[in-house]
Amino acid sequence: MTYVASPGGTRLTVTGAPPWLATAGAGDVLGGILGALFATHAAALEADAEACAALAATAALVHGLAAARASAGGPLVALDVAEAIPATIAALLRP
Repeated sequence: MTYVASPGGTRLTVTGAPPWLATAGAGDVLGGILGALFATHAAALEADAEACAALAATAALVHGLAAARASAGGPLVALDVAEAIPATIAALLRP
C-alpha cells in the first residue's frame, strides 16, 4: 500500500501492488515513472502544486500494475518491472 499526502491536505491511497515489488531497485523504477510524469505535466504542476499528489498516486498505480504484470504471481527484479511499464501504460490507454 502506498500513501500520498500533500501540504495542501490531499491524501490518497494506492493499493494492489504485489508483495514481490519489495525488491532492490524497485524504488528507482518508481522514481523514474514519477520523474517522467512530472516532466510531461510541468505546466499543470506550475499552475497547481496539488497536482503533484495526483501524479505521485498515478506513478504508484502504474508501478504496482507493472509489477503485477511482470511477476505473474512470482518473484521479480526491478528490471522486470521497468520492462513491463510500456505494456502496462498501453493497457491503461486502451478504450
